[in-house]
Amino acid sequence: MRRIIAVISALCAMALLAACGAQSNTRPAAGESPSAPPSAEADYTGTDFSGHWAVSQAFDSEGAEVSADRLAELGFMLELLPDGTYFVYDAKGEVLGPGSYKVEKDIMILEAKGVQTIYTVIDANTLRGATADGCVTILTRQPEPEPTPDEPEPEDMSEGEDMTGEAEEEEEDIDIPEEDVSEENGSPASPSTEAALPWTSA
Repeated sequence: MRRIIAVISALCAMALLAACGAQSNTRPAAGESPSAPPSAEADYTGTDFSGHWAVSQAFDSEGAEVSADRLAELGFMLELLPDGTYFVYDAKGEVLGPGSYKVEKDIMILEAKGVQTIYTVIDANTLRGATADGCVTILTRQPEPEPTPDEPEPEDMSEGEDMTGEAEEEEEDIDIPEEDVSEENGSPASPSTEAALPWTSA
């Protein structure tokens, strides 16, 4: 009796395994959505990466994030030009040297003096570089300063204004001294002239 039960149990187990195997090899029926395939590889070949790129994060070989102070010491900046040329600047802003770069799908390859540095393009504004010992560097595109608008020229307040009236008022305000012609003509001076010249006597 026990032997019969063991045989039946074994047959049931084999049937269950066979059913599972058949189900895994069967394509999903119409209307059923299969598992999502891996996402297609991003292609940034035609993307414009020109601009300034700075180190935003860094991780050591053990995966620990580098402190802000240490990051400032190790920090550098890349200036990518549209023609495929780049320049490297140290933390003080001094140029370390030029090089060339190119983008192949989601990989950016920087080359200088025969040495290549490879970054993975995370998106149009983020690059990720990793060394053989496991250190990771994250570069982000820096916002470019906006150009300073030209200062407007001061408006000419004289435009559109009638200066004729002002000129007439200025002429009225100017007192033109009258010439004393009494001595030349032999006529006595007027009272106002005598008051103005007290040293004259009759």
